[in-house]
Amino acid sequence: MDGYGAMFAAQAASPTLREIWQAAYGADYPADADPLSFVTQTDLDRILASLDLAPDDRLVDLACGAGGPGVHVARAVGVRLTGIDVSPGAVEIARNRHLPGIRAGSAFEAAPFDDTGLADGFADAVMSTDALFYAEDRDVLFGEIARIGKPKCRLAFTSFELRSRSNALNAGPVLDYRAPLESAGFEVDVYEATPDWEARMRAVFAGILDKRDALERELGAQMADGVAAWATLRPNELHDSRRVFVSAHRPERS
Repeated sequence: MDGYGAMFAAQAASPTLREIWQAAYGADYPADADPLSFVTQTDLDRILASLDLAPDDRLVDLACGAGGPGVHVARAVGVRLTGIDVSPGAVEIARNRHLPGIRAGSAFEAAPFDDTGLADGFADAVMSTDALFYAEDRDVLFGEIARIGKPKCRLAFTSFELRSRSNALNAGPVLDYRAPLESAGFEVDVYEATPDWEARMRAVFAGILDKRDALERELGAQMADGVAAWATLRPNELHDSRRVFVSAHRPERS
């Protein structure tokens, strides 16, 4: 299994990881979405409100991972969901876990989020959680979102700004998403930092290091070592980061 697929498989095998996130996030942890990210219930509620979905809409979740956040939003209105992720392993988990429970016509597909293979004008709305900073060229990324979106497509996502390259994430720098969004024909409606993001992340990382032995019992030494290394390295970079919530739309003239 590919690296990201292995991480999602590990999460499914580790009640301790869920307990760590639950302890850090409390009532704002979206347990039914089972995220392997820092998305909150508040984030998902804001994404849902920003996308203004109707039951016949098509929603695309870019970098969907194992599918939980996209399914959470899609189920709230009953829309058809297409999840796109570069990891075939993550997509397979999403198919096995979620496809029987969501609307007919929904699917999860393996593809890069900046080259989805979807048809022009496919989506009424697009979402993503904590992943778009991985795009090497954000002009290409948002151009692809504009291509697959209908003329009045709506977009909402959480992601990280990175003032310098992150070794923990192997990504960046990413200074701002507004210019490439506007170049692709989107108007930005909301662009702001998410509440308490840094404190919650630090609590998750501290929990991972505190529960290192339990994680090794559940995941094996190699995977537990990798999770612990991430939890050791990433906190030292947070001063150069900002987690943002962004919503945007393509005006009708586009």
